[in-house]
Amino acid sequence: MDQNDHQRRVAAFKADLARMDPIGVVRKHITTGRSAALDDGAYYDLRNEVADHFKLHPSAVVVVGSCRTGFSLKPTKRYHAFTDASDVDLAIISTAKFDVFWDLAFEHWRACKPWSDARTYRWFLRELFKGWLWPRRLPPGREFRDALAWAEFEDKLSRNRFNGLRSVSARLYRSWDRLEAYQAIHVLQCKNTLARGTHE
Repeated sequence: MDQNDHQRRVAAFKADLARMDPIGVVRKHITTGRSAALDDGAYYDLRNEVADHFKLHPSAVVVVGSCRTGFSLKPTKRYHAFTDASDVDLAIISTAKFDVFWDLAFEHWRACKPWSDARTYRWFLRELFKGWLWPRRLPPGREFRDALAWAEFEDKLSRNRFNGLRSVSARLYRSWDRLEAYQAIHVLQCKNTLARGTHE
């Protein structure tokens, strides 16, 4: 990413942090608008391919993270520019799809079937309470064939669209509210840091 474009984007984001509430910033800079890293055609094609896989409308798929804003919001990398090594993070919003996978996971747990890896189970719980499901945290088993296909689809996107140079993660959210609530956590951290006048 061009350094001047990166600085312009960060400056515009900080200006909005000072005058808008966190959800407003999320909607302006993350859940609507163009991708900072993908041109409009590539962004649409990516959204459309993901939507086709999940049998959803393309509007239910958005790029988030540094691929959307042009910089990271995570505390350890805050305002670092999107680079050739950056991942591509996608959010898929579907109550129906979320509930299908959540019901499978609940029935799996209720039948006293443990996850094969306790660490993966802990990550699953942590991410569930952050608002999303991800196939690589779901338990193995025949009933989770669609989750395996989902993970394989992520790998295919990485190979075919980014020559295997970028990892693609497509996380499933139950609603726009939950996606925006999670994104607002990082935005609020940025807002509080700006208000304190802490140098970043």
